[in-house]
Amino acid sequence: MSNNNVCVSGIVEETGESIRIHTSKGGNLHKDSPYQIGDRWEMIVESAWNARPYPHTEDRNVTPIKKIGNINLKEIADFVSKNCRVLKGNISGLFNKVIIFEGEIPQSGFITTKSNNVPDHSVEFWISDTNLIKREETYEGKKKIYYLYDRYKIKYVGFQEAIDNIPKGTVIRISLANRWEKDPLSEERCYLQLSGWYL
Repeated sequence: MSNNNVCVSGIVEETGESIRIHTSKGGNLHKDSPYQIGDRWEMIVESAWNARPYPHTEDRNVTPIKKIGNINLKEIADFVSKNCRVLKGNISGLFNKVIIFEGEIPQSGFITTKSNNVPDHSVEFWISDTNLIKREETYEGKKKIYYLYDRYKIKYVGFQEAIDNIPKGTVIRISLANRWEKDPLSEERCYLQLSGWYL
């Protein structure tokens, strides 16, 4: 995120619910926040007073109490597979099958917020039916990393070191970016992005 902030996601262990962690006052987390992939925390979790509209329904204000441990990527994958909703198969099934792909091949996917088909969530776990291949692109002097699924590409926004190939069968975290409009006359879009994987 901008201004040295980071987007941190979590799962409520008791319910399998995906949440996006904000500070106790509803602010974005700074890059120096203590949370790491696999951490388990005891927290007070409350509905965000500044919750955003669909599809970003996961925002929660949290007050951390104490860290209670850390699990590895395989343990995360096992937990997600047993306790969370996981889509298996083709990319077309993501987010209630409403992702639109367009542009030059490889195409980027997005939802438009003016549609009647805006999903009620912006975080999803997915097991792809094919390998995802890393691709690097340079835009306005900045290197960006994508993963290719056939003729489609998904921007990578996570913290793990990018690997050349995410094997099919891997649990992957997919999300929808914040609403964005290219110019005041264009529609708002939330682009598909890849946030992490659990080998």
